[in-house]
Amino acid sequence: MSKAKWIWYYGDFEIYHSMLLHSRRNDYEAEYPPFWHIPQPYSRVNFGTGFSNDKETIIKAISTGMGSVVLDNRRYPLNKDITVSPGEHQIFVQIMSLTGFPCIYIDSPYLKTDEKWYANHAVGEYSPVGCEPAFYNPENTPLVFPYEYDNITPVSVKKAGNGMIYDFGKELFGIVTIESSDTDEISVRYGESEEEALDPVEAVIRHNLKGNTKYTLPSGAFRYVWLSRDVKIEAKYEYLPLKDAGSFTCDDERINKIWETCAYTFHLNSREFYLDGIKRDRWVWGGDAYQSFMVGAYLYDNQDITKRTILALLGKPPYQQHVNTIVDYSMYVIIGAYEYYFRSGDKDFIERIKPRVLELADFLFSRLDEDGLVCERKGDWIFIDWSDIDKGGPICAEQILLWQVYKCLEALYGCDYKDNANHLKEKIMADFWNEELGGFIDCAVSGKNHISRHANIFAILYDFVDADKSEIITKNVLENNSITAITTPYFEFFELMALCKMGRFTRVLEMLDSYWGGMLDLGATSIWEEFDPTMKGTEHYAMYGSAYSKSLCHAWGSGPIFLLGRYCLGVYPTSPGYETYEVKPNTNFFKNFKGSVPIGKGRVVHVECVDGKISVSEE
Repeated sequence: MSKAKWIWYYGDFEIYHSMLLHSRRNDYEAEYPPFWHIPQPYSRVNFGTGFSNDKETIIKAISTGMGSVVLDNRRYPLNKDITVSPGEHQIFVQIMSLTGFPCIYIDSPYLKTDEKWYANHAVGEYSPVGCEPAFYNPENTPLVFPYEYDNITPVSVKKAGNGMIYDFGKELFGIVTIESSDTDEISVRYGESEEEALDPVEAVIRHNLKGNTKYTLPSGAFRYVWLSRDVKIEAKYEYLPLKDAGSFTCDDERINKIWETCAYTFHLNSREFYLDGIKRDRWVWGGDAYQSFMVGAYLYDNQDITKRTILALLGKPPYQQHVNTIVDYSMYVIIGAYEYYFRSGDKDFIERIKPRVLELADFLFSRLDEDGLVCERKGDWIFIDWSDIDKGGPICAEQILLWQVYKCLEALYGCDYKDNANHLKEKIMADFWNEELGGFIDCAVSGKNHISRHANIFAILYDFVDADKSEIITKNVLENNSITAITTPYFEFFELMALCKMGRFTRVLEMLDSYWGGMLDLGATSIWEEFDPTMKGTEHYAMYGSAYSKSLCHAWGSGPIFLLGRYCLGVYPTSPGYETYEVKPNTNFFKNFKGSVPIGKGRVVHVECVDGKISVSEE
């Protein structure tokens, strides 16, 4: 018999912790809930299974809510021993929870809560429950996410701005505790930069404390902590103990430092779910998460965080708005689900989320225009990137994403969208392809014939165009300095993927050195949300109209982990779950390099190149 675990209605663990996560943002001492719908777990759940025992036994059902046990049509209380005579039995546990979400735990010789149980939310068919291996202890309920903690100490302390500033040496996420000998007021400011921590007006995270002698502050991001008085301060680093199965080193120490900084950035943002950044939003965004799925697959062997993130983003039907209200982010969730399946081979998960994925797709399709194009409807946000894109009507980048959605739904669930995809491709080529400019224009109705990089990058990445047109796009758009440059690591990652695919490795190395390396030159200990090398001083920290709102630890900056694993080490699946895969190391990057890529189920591929001689092994 398997080990007993806490069980719940499938998906509610993720939805509950997403609800908590999205309630924690606090800017300038003001609570800041997200601007999109946040679903809630079911408050009423039935759990059921059958079992048999050849000897008299005792069972006790522990729960996170109120309710009762129905054993062989007789009702019993929770948290009480129930004597069960030998025989065949049916058990149902009926739970209601108004403050958490319904979970139960039973551990007896003949009956344990595990994956074999079924549940419904008091209506509908019973389906297999959800559970996590981490929750096997009756005292540690799924209502508390299982982080680990390490004590951390500042590397320096000095007087500054009528107070004391503590420098912890690098970007961190954790819990600060303050002890004072009196109850006088203490002002606290966090900063990803020293300038932010010293700014009494613009510092994003700050606290004014009074009335106690000891305070434990909410978990948050910081490198610097400023206190208005010299008091005792302690801090704990809060993290998930995720181990790196992926690795990379080469004969270029700057690239090694970039890889290490990207991995550290990614670990900081790998929490209940893949976050955008640890300071400002601490939210789950579909576009950011899509890239994290790629990076995580080349860094971690365990992909549970990817599944949790997909479930959090899918939420619960019926859908009345796009993921994060952003049209492209809904499409990334569907595309990301397919790519997760292809890398993992996890058909069970894909089948579990099928109703939600298909309902999200139907919602997407319901908001297309009469020509079958993605358009901006009331309440929708057409994002793509923070860039100069002509959004005077349906834009090309969104249509190529839609085309890829059709392809992914067919691959995932056998949905027949061939006619839709073919019609859409004909429409895109007719309306958006500009032969004279050698690329796709943003918008066909504005008359501007404006070209940005974004649609053209997607056309290469998703094999929307053939090799000849990909080469034309690369020369006329991606290698054309008159086309507005990308300034976010987010879309720069996509661009570098396209350049790698087209064999432009010199350009890729130049960007890694100047863009990611440029942040390190400015003292970055984690990768930023955006980087413009023309900025000076504290200009680098400003965004969204605020002096320090730019995230200096953003998950979408970790793309080099994927790029070096996929295109330098050259490891990638050719069938779902790496049942078959190829290893094509690329000696155009470095003379000497080595690294590892996790390929699932504990397997790792090791690649090494020494003076052009390649060795590959799997363990």
